[in-house]
Amino acid sequence: MAERAFTLRQRLLALLALSVGLAILPFSLYTARGLGRDYLEAAWTDIRRTSDKIKANLDNQYLIFLTREITNVISQKEVLRKLGTFVSHNWEELETMSVPQRDLMIDNQVRRLGRFGLMVGSVKAGRDLAQPLGFFKSLGDLAGLKDLAGRPLAGLVTNPALAGTGEFAVFKTVPPGQDSPCFFLMYLVPNLRRDNIVIILMRLDETGSQGRDLAFIAAGLQENLNEGGELRPGLAVALLDSAGHILARHGEPLPAYPWADLKPEVAGPGQLETVLETAEARTIARLTYFKPLDLCLVLAIPESAVNDPARAIVRRIIWLGVLVMALVLAAGFYFSGRLTGPLNLLTARTSELAQADFSRPETVGGLMDGLPLTRGDEVGRLARAFASLGQALRRKIEELMTATAAKERLEGELGAARDIQMGILPPPDLLPPASGFQVQGFLQSAKEVGGDFYDFFLAPDGRLAVVIGDVSDKGVPAALFMTMTVTLVRQALENRLSPAAALNQINARLCVNNPESMFVTLFIGLLEADCGRLEYANGGHCQPLLAGGREGFRRLEGLSGPVVGAWPGLDYLGFQAVLDAGEICLLYTDGVTEAQNEAKEFFSQDRLEELVQSLSDPTPAELNRRVYEATLAFRGQAQPSDDLTLLAFRACGASSD
Repeated sequence: MAERAFTLRQRLLALLALSVGLAILPFSLYTARGLGRDYLEAAWTDIRRTSDKIKANLDNQYLIFLTREITNVISQKEVLRKLGTFVSHNWEELETMSVPQRDLMIDNQVRRLGRFGLMVGSVKAGRDLAQPLGFFKSLGDLAGLKDLAGRPLAGLVTNPALAGTGEFAVFKTVPPGQDSPCFFLMYLVPNLRRDNIVIILMRLDETGSQGRDLAFIAAGLQENLNEGGELRPGLAVALLDSAGHILARHGEPLPAYPWADLKPEVAGPGQLETVLETAEARTIARLTYFKPLDLCLVLAIPESAVNDPARAIVRRIIWLGVLVMALVLAAGFYFSGRLTGPLNLLTARTSELAQADFSRPETVGGLMDGLPLTRGDEVGRLARAFASLGQALRRKIEELMTATAAKERLEGELGAARDIQMGILPPPDLLPPASGFQVQGFLQSAKEVGGDFYDFFLAPDGRLAVVIGDVSDKGVPAALFMTMTVTLVRQALENRLSPAAALNQINARLCVNNPESMFVTLFIGLLEADCGRLEYANGGHCQPLLAGGREGFRRLEGLSGPVVGAWPGLDYLGFQAVLDAGEICLLYTDGVTEAQNEAKEFFSQDRLEELVQSLSDPTPAELNRRVYEATLAFRGQAQPSDDLTLLAFRACGASSD
């Protein structure tokens, strides 16, 4: 079964599709890679910018918080300074009262001030507290405590050189019943009249409702985040405390992850950019540590949210490429049709060319009908070449028909010439057995007509005339020369000339008016039936062979002269020989010995003689047949290169003496 072949149009469309595909695919891959890289870098840039902006906002909130706290502390200092001055003067005025009354008045003032979170006491210089100072019952409770400036509190409250305007101190300690330390503001004012120091103590984290409450910072940040506008799609922003709890957030929900575990990594450098495998998806994140409040700002976005826009662009590019490919294929389908349509028509007309009847004048016009002969491209040139081919083919066929008709006439004439030529030669069984001779002739021409000939007949004196010859040329000239030679031989022998005299006469006649310088090898013999005496003359012909006599195989010796018709004035010699009873003589031309096979090897004289010797008492007809079959088998598929002629004869009544 023949393998299915793709058409030219299909191959062109496949080539177009492959070309467009090879152009789009690398571009899409390169674009996808470049867009993915650019979008990821843009995402990091956006995250850094947003993180820095929120960090600045957080710093601002903390600054506001500190400003409020500082303002609050300053105002409280002023309150404490006024209150200390008042208490100091007031207690000086109580010096006129009795001790019980004075102590009662002081206790009432201390209790009233305690309702406002103020702890009031006094201490004699260098001695213990005169009144308990809140949960500080004695100076021993102040031992080991220092203010934020590093000064021991016990030394401050017993300092006799205290300035007249008083002294402030801020310290941190753990109040009774609490687990975490608190800050306290202490004001010490000297009462010079009583030689003591008035102490007023206030808890700083109770000075305002906001205090150091992180909710204030988170609320301010949340408000700013809400007013900051839209974030990048998919971005999550969150402010986490040290335990990982969300204090403020904006955008998408923060992916579930143990963010508090990253605190050691981010606390040192202050920032951390990383890619995390969260429960939802692979996530890129930036963490910023806010050391003053032990907070962590987290910005996180899934990688898919970063890559999806790039993938969407790549998908659009691919769809655009598919659309371009479809348009290219549509255009290719149209233009390939314009190309392959005429080619298909040319193919069909070429198939019709083999069956076209060019003997009809309209055939060429029918084959050219519809062909794009006016196109200026390669298809048009091909169509015009096909048209020229059709016209040239018609001319060649007309010439061939003319030549064929001439050849047929020539073959007819040659056939007639062959018939005439063969009619000149005697039939193979011309002589009846009663004549006393057995004769058999055979001739196979290499062409329609040839130059070989044989002849046998009864001479006027009753002897058997045997003649064989080979003209130097082939074809019609040789046939004409052979006809003239046969005629001259018969004329000479009918005039009772001897074979030698006949050769002399024939040679003289053939040398006259011989413009082509043709010649003939010629053997003429006269055989007597009763005694077997053979008189002969050999003009350059092959040496005859004898077999079946008392001497066995032998050659008929004697050469009368060269070929006949070549040189005038020659005197040919005559010879005689005696054939035994039953002895057969074989005359032949060089078409036997020079027969060639496919290897260009000759049949040769030796093979012929071996064949003749191997036959046991053959008849003339059998001898001719065996020799012809042997040359035919030797030649094989090779064509004959020369005429082949055989003439075998013997005298039936020859004497054995």
